[in-house]
Amino acid sequence: MLHTRHFNMVVILLIVTSCIFVGIRSFQSVQTVQKSNTTLAQSQLPLFEKTQQLRSVLALQNLSFHNYYLNNNDDTFYQTFNQHRRDAILLIKQIALDFGENSNTILLNTNLDKIDTLANEMQSVMASPTDWDGARDVLSKLEPITGSISEAIGTLITDIEKDVLSQVQKSLSHIEQSLFWTMLLNGGLLFVLGLLLWLDTKRNKAQKEIVHFAGFPERNPRPVLALSQSGEINYANPASSELVHGLFNSNNLNALLPEDIATKLSKCRTEGDYLTGEYCLKQYYYDYVLHYLPDLKEFRLYLSDITARKLAEKDLNRLAYFDELTNLNNKASLQRDFFNYSKNYNALFLIDFVSMPQVTMRLGHSATHDAIKACAKRLSDVCTPFRTRLYHLAEERFALCLHDNQYIDAEFDDLMNALAKSFSQTVSINGLDFHIHLAVGATKFDNSVSFDDLMRQANIALRSVYPKGGMVVYTEQLETRTQRRIEIESALRSAIEKEQLSLYFQPQLNLKTNRVSGVEALLRWVDDEGNWISPVEFIPVAEESDLIIEIGQWVLRQAISTCANLFKQQLISKPFSMAINIAPVQLLTPGFCETVLALLSEYNVDAELIELEVTESAALYDIDLAISVMNKLKNSGLKLAMDDFGTGYSSFSYITQLPLSKLKIDQSFIRNMLTEPKLCNVTETMIAMADLLSLTVIAEGVESHEHVKRLKDWGCDEVQGYHIAKPMPLDSLNQWLISNTLN
Repeated sequence: MLHTRHFNMVVILLIVTSCIFVGIRSFQSVQTVQKSNTTLAQSQLPLFEKTQQLRSVLALQNLSFHNYYLNNNDDTFYQTFNQHRRDAILLIKQIALDFGENSNTILLNTNLDKIDTLANEMQSVMASPTDWDGARDVLSKLEPITGSISEAIGTLITDIEKDVLSQVQKSLSHIEQSLFWTMLLNGGLLFVLGLLLWLDTKRNKAQKEIVHFAGFPERNPRPVLALSQSGEINYANPASSELVHGLFNSNNLNALLPEDIATKLSKCRTEGDYLTGEYCLKQYYYDYVLHYLPDLKEFRLYLSDITARKLAEKDLNRLAYFDELTNLNNKASLQRDFFNYSKNYNALFLIDFVSMPQVTMRLGHSATHDAIKACAKRLSDVCTPFRTRLYHLAEERFALCLHDNQYIDAEFDDLMNALAKSFSQTVSINGLDFHIHLAVGATKFDNSVSFDDLMRQANIALRSVYPKGGMVVYTEQLETRTQRRIEIESALRSAIEKEQLSLYFQPQLNLKTNRVSGVEALLRWVDDEGNWISPVEFIPVAEESDLIIEIGQWVLRQAISTCANLFKQQLISKPFSMAINIAPVQLLTPGFCETVLALLSEYNVDAELIELEVTESAALYDIDLAISVMNKLKNSGLKLAMDDFGTGYSSFSYITQLPLSKLKIDQSFIRNMLTEPKLCNVTETMIAMADLLSLTVIAEGVESHEHVKRLKDWGCDEVQGYHIAKPMPLDSLNQWLISNTLN
């Protein structure tokens, strides 16, 4: 009995000891689980939320750059950027305190400094005047930094998830141990049962916490998928199911995977267990992060909707590479295409509409935009049958690239002819018809030539046909002549300052009275070294530049003042004409008529003593405006002559519309008419035509008595040339008029 008692006591003692042992072990397991879960609740979940907040803050900071580019608002950019920057710095410090200083937090701080530098650079290039190319360069620098930040944050999130999973697995292990010991003595004493009930309560609480953390991806608003090594979906969070149902009205989660998912999985395993990129699902764009977990032999795919950002990038791309006025590709697009597709092109055409300034002067800037759009439409129609690409570079400047093909030489010529034919017709702008004259400079592609050199060659060809227009293909000889024109322009500007320009005068003879009928004022230039610069060389250069207006004003003043002095000295008397050459752009400049009348009043010269010589191209710039200005001049008493008749875009309809009093037959017809019968016939016809129109005819370039005789027989009224007198300075003209009492 004693032994039994002792045995029972021993048994009870063993049972109690076992229960106490089991209870202690179970208690320790539960405490371990509770401590682990408390750690997770207090540190890991807030840490995960902070990383997500950091990602959002940096995304907003990145967006502020794009908004700055679109809106160019310095204050808004400064406020939003600095606010996001302060938020990002605070979050990174908190993450570093919770997670510990490591390579990822250091990388985040480093990239944040880089973004600060780019912000300063962005503010610099967006300052007035805005450097759009520089702004786009800053945005391009921002993208790799953003990718690096995204990768660092993704790594932090993965580390947090791994820590959470590890803690969960440890908790489960301890719970299993507790259950083992509890179940071993489950039929024991009430004390053991009570202990088990208490432990079960603790276990339930621990399981709730485990479920809470196991729902980590469940609560993620962005799609998260777990993939096997073969690409099968092992898990998808609710956001993934919602996305596939919304996009495809289906529950097939495989529709969310990229088409080349197998390739991406393989690449992720071989390139550091981490892969990022983007792909399109229907009309939406998604950024993805693919992470391989070697310990779980599983992939995690994280998706993020970036559709808004991609659409903003498309808008930026359109602003960068398209012209809003004409909806054509712009100069930046031309340069990009040259670098990417130059081997596919054979020729470059630069096109200018040289008479566009007259549209602006006549109708205003808004009408110029209408004219440019009309010209762009006509150019597009011309290009339709050809393998070309059309660009609008600036204002009235366009470019054409002709694709390479086996018929390129013939197509090159056909395109030139098509351009000329199309723009030989008038363009209607705001109810008025304008002749929009083309200037075309073309050059053939050479893969050894840079984009800048190619543009320079085409520009050289283009400039060579200014201001009248025309079509020219680049040659080395053309470049040499262009260089000479540049030198002439520079020297001409200096000549104006040094007063090296002067007027010479060539007498004109009336064949019917054999008396001096007038003189023509001719511009001459002698440089510092005493060299005579031919007017044939420097006058076109002046007309191409802005110099012709200044020079023309000076010539008008000098010629009118000379006429006044000659009349006061009684060296001339009525009828007499001081012929003054007027450039087309000068004639059509606003206020020209008023300027002439003011000079006549200033020097007290009768308007009938002044004859203004204009060329045929003046009418072609803007026939309506030319008629209006010339009518004002004629109604004021001035005489108007058509200079160099027969050499330009001669049109009898223009001659009948313009209020002319005289036609001046160009010397190219007169000098060789005695040896070339065709020239005789043409000259005689022009004289007869002028007689029918009641116009006085003067022939220039008369160099022999035979010229005079033949022209007089045909009914020519006046002659001018070396046979009568060479051009001479004013002093010599005075002596000539005194010695020749023909007047």
